[in-house]
Amino acid sequence: MFDCLELLLEASQGKINLFDEPLIQELGRYLYRVHIADNYFANFADSSAKFEIEATTAYRYGSRIGDLNLVRLASSAYQTNKPSLSRWLTLHRVIPSFFIDEKMKEHKASPPNVRDVWLNRIEVMAAREQEGSSRGLYLAVKGGHNDESHNHNDIGHFLVYSDGSPFLIDVGVGTYTAKTFSPLRYDIWTMQSAYHNVPMVKGIQQKVGIAYKANEVDYQVHHEAAQISLNLASAYPETAGIDSWKRTYSLNRGQASYIEIVDDFELIQATDDIIIHLMTPCMPQISSIGSILLKNPGGEKVNIQYDASNLLASSEAIKLTDERLQAAWGDCLYRIIIKAKQTVSAAVWTMRICKG
Repeated sequence: MFDCLELLLEASQGKINLFDEPLIQELGRYLYRVHIADNYFANFADSSAKFEIEATTAYRYGSRIGDLNLVRLASSAYQTNKPSLSRWLTLHRVIPSFFIDEKMKEHKASPPNVRDVWLNRIEVMAAREQEGSSRGLYLAVKGGHNDESHNHNDIGHFLVYSDGSPFLIDVGVGTYTAKTFSPLRYDIWTMQSAYHNVPMVKGIQQKVGIAYKANEVDYQVHHEAAQISLNLASAYPETAGIDSWKRTYSLNRGQASYIEIVDDFELIQATDDIIIHLMTPCMPQISSIGSILLKNPGGEKVNIQYDASNLLASSEAIKLTDERLQAAWGDCLYRIIIKAKQTVSAAVWTMRICKG
């Protein structure tokens, strides 16, 4: 799109300039609004969690729409990653890159790291502990519906990073094949809600389609906290027997910052077949007292606390063989399975996530 708008601008000698259009500007701003740290981005649907942006194109886009945050992100990516020619080897991208190298070196090397983000049309929120820094906890949450472009069945899904490192993740998507865009798309495990950080009742997953969506969406933000609540009941078919499943997510800022996920649900019929799934690249260390320790290779830790009197946690390893998934996560991921201990028809379960 940027290439086409540039061609129109040049061919018309500046008379056809669409870079002042709000929609065009918002599309460019998405890039830094979902940036987490380094080469990690909030990757809902068919996105990869880790990739290098094309710095020169992002810089030109930011310059055209007059957005310093996008310029900063591009400059940071340029200075952090080894500069390379455009993946799209067209003269219209390669030649301008020769003339802006020095300009990108002049800008601050740090990305903007926006503190609070709310994208109301797609119901995506993101929050971090402090503006301008990747240190501390980061939370991203997705509402919306299950008929989006490149959709995964993932209403109510969330990500948790700490100090710029992934702990609770969106797996992303594997290498595209004919099956990816066929009627068998949701036979692929990465597309299914059972491999996202959402509930499952009676073994029934979320369904695909515009009718399967979040309701009662409420986003609030202030200096001390960012919070969103969603009713997930409509994301599941009637056979799941969910009358209401209100899930509230909050990032609480302070000297001892933490993330809290509260599941407040009512079922049509009592069952003990209720599971909360969590996907992680870290091998879980599960304690019987309601604590799950996640530790990455760099020694950074995140602790997940849950109600052990009502819930039982276990985990399983998932070996990765797909090259695209391996590029993001290595050879193995883990799925944490938090299951109800007894039959319930309604409950409030609270999960708290903190550093260390």
